[in-house]
Amino acid sequence: MDELTQRIKLHEGFDPSVYKDSLGYYTIGYGAMVDKRKGGRLSQAACDFILNEQIKAARDSLLNQSFYKYLDAVRQDALTELVFSMGLSNLLMFKNMLNALKVKDYIRAAEELLDSLWATQVGSNRSNDLAQRIQYGRYA
Repeated sequence: MDELTQRIKLHEGFDPSVYKDSLGYYTIGYGAMVDKRKGGRLSQAACDFILNEQIKAARDSLLNQSFYKYLDAVRQDALTELVFSMGLSNLLMFKNMLNALKVKDYIRAAEELLDSLWATQVGSNRSNDLAQRIQYGRYA
């Protein structure tokens, strides 16, 4: 790490959550001002990097789950997206869907997903897309 980077890190401090800086503007990380009122924003590259890190974290959280490891890649992707959307602890509450996945009853698993508050909250585009992937094991 070069001297300039060290000094900026030292003076800015680090917070991985959004916080208000000394002037009341939304900031993240090492003083990256992201407040829209002042034209702050993250770059597309930074947002893509964060997205990829979140997808990796979602996938990693599923690796030791018995219902996950024997699924094909498309169904694994669907569950990864569910964890991305709602978190692993919430996915684990979908007991009927997960039990259906364990016995490869993909029709029932898709029905259980659609018969949920989550499906209502995210709308039919996303919920139907995920249910189709779970039911058929392919991207539409």
